Amino acid sequence: MITGAITVIILVTLGIILLNGKATYLIAGYNLLSKSEREEIDKVRLAKFVGKIVLVMALAIGVLLVGDYYAQHILLWAGFGLIMLNMLWAIVVLVKKDWFRYE
Repeated sequence: MITGAITVIILVTLGIILLNGKATYLIAGYNLLSKSEREEIDKVRLAKFVGKIVLVMALAIGVLLVGDYYAQHILLWAGFGLIMLNMLWAIVVLVKKDWFRYE
C-alpha cells in the first residue's frame, strides 16, 4: 500500500512537470532521435501529451489502491479500465505520426 502511494506521488509529480512542457529528456525515445528530427518535433506538445498519460495512469493506480484497500471489486475494474483506455488513447494518438510535428 505504501509503495503504491509513493508510486502515485511520483507519477503525479512527473505528470505535472511534463504538463508544464519541461523534462522532455524523460520521454523514452526522444533522445534517440537525431538532432534534425528533434528540431521537427514540438517538444512542448509532446511533453504535455505524455504528462496527461502519466497523470491518468496515476489516477488509475490510485483507484486500484483504494479498491484494494476497501475490497471493492468495482473500483478494481474501474482502475483496470482506466489503464486500458489510457493505453488505447496513447496508441491511437501516437500512430498518427505527424501529431507532434510543427505545422
